[in-house]
Amino acid sequence: MPTNENLPLTAEEVARSLQSGNAVDISQTLVTLALYDPDWKKVEAYCLEFLEHPDPGIRGIAATCIGHLARIHQQLDLDLILPALYRHQSDPGKYVAGNVDNALSSIERFMQVPVKRDPAMRGDSEGEEIAIEEEEDEEEQPLTTEEVERAFGSGNILEIEKTLTALAFRNPDDWQRTEAYCLEFLEHPNDSVRSVAADCIRHLVSNYKVLDLDLVLPALYRHRSDPSQSVVKSVDLALRTIERILKIPVQRLGEAQDRDKK
Repeated sequence: MPTNENLPLTAEEVARSLQSGNAVDISQTLVTLALYDPDWKKVEAYCLEFLEHPDPGIRGIAATCIGHLARIHQQLDLDLILPALYRHQSDPGKYVAGNVDNALSSIERFMQVPVKRDPAMRGDSEGEEIAIEEEEDEEEQPLTTEEVERAFGSGNILEIEKTLTALAFRNPDDWQRTEAYCLEFLEHPNDSVRSVAADCIRHLVSNYKVLDLDLVLPALYRHRSDPSQSVVKSVDLALRTIERILKIPVQRLGEAQDRDKK
């Protein structure tokens, strides 16, 4: 269960990010809150708000975060959540309807609550239902080497990000391999991939309380001056989490800038 100790954002940072209008900042903050904030009612309210956002990417993330809340807390205000999700089952935004369906699956699975399914998303035949349920079960398993290599070799940004995140959460026995992938993709030319790589380093610290700091810290320090502000923010959050959970003093961005001016 998340605790306040694991939340890497202050209330001021949350408010500033969610009011920024920046899709990346909003999405990253929603995910962080859903995974680490123990106040599920507050996070639920944010998810409902952003489920109505004009940006389909943000709507999709909001739906995903509702699924996280169902999985982690096993409680939601279903009188509010279910009607909102049902409205977006036919959302025209790319990936939104699929993320809504995944959120409904999480509610059904982790809260033991029957939900209404959209036949267009789930399929009308019993065979299709079984296939989807089996696929959901597979998603809980650690990724195989073949799955990881296939995703990372595809060159598909979404697949790379999805696989990195899955490794950070689902492969605890091989955290060093996940760390190596994070360091590799921290040097990727795509800003979003670099940001996700930094976020996954933070997840490793939060989930497993271990890192090879001789490798990780120099890599994070290099990217405090990354040209992408979303990467800089993710790096700063990772450093902050390392400092708080591993009790290791780190050089923060502001401190480094002050030192460089002297």
